[in-house]
Amino acid sequence: MVLRIPNKLETERLIIRPFIVDDCAAFKSFMLDREATRHLNFTEEQKTPQKAIELISEVIASYESSSPVFSLAVIEKKTGEFIGSCGFSPLKKKGEVECYYTVVRSNWGRGYATESILRLIKYGFDELNITRIVAFMSKENPASQKVAEKIGMTPCKSSRDIDLRNEKYKYSIDRDQFYAHVLE
Repeated sequence: MVLRIPNKLETERLIIRPFIVDDCAAFKSFMLDREATRHLNFTEEQKTPQKAIELISEVIASYESSSPVFSLAVIEKKTGEFIGSCGFSPLKKKGEVECYYTVVRSNWGRGYATESILRLIKYGFDELNITRIVAFMSKENPASQKVAEKIGMTPCKSSRDIDLRNEKYKYSIDRDQFYAHVLE
């Protein structure tokens, strides 16, 4: 499943767009923040200055390929500041994707993760014809669990991470659940 990357999505406070070269320094800074990346599925090597820049450069280059990485920068409208990222990864089941959301630590607790992933999920259901969206998160990350619940996702049975390192929570939402939640 190839997912069409939007040029730009907007919310009241945010712009969600493909990464650009100007985001590299902020992304690298985020990747070097051990607390901010503690629950994310990056290797220790990827959390080094060189590998973080290589990673974001590969993402940017992929946008022009036949298999783009669906990873988007989240920018605060008022300041133009990089405050995080969000994206989708296709799963084996047709029409199903995994979503993710991250926020730079200095912006935790401001509702940016909820706001950005709500907009991305709406895009996924409305424009990409995705049928189900799942999110995996560490049991030690209650903030991420709260975001999933705020956007209407419901918990599934626990599952193991891809590399079997540790137990994760799994949440999911389908189109009908999403619109029932949004219209509440």
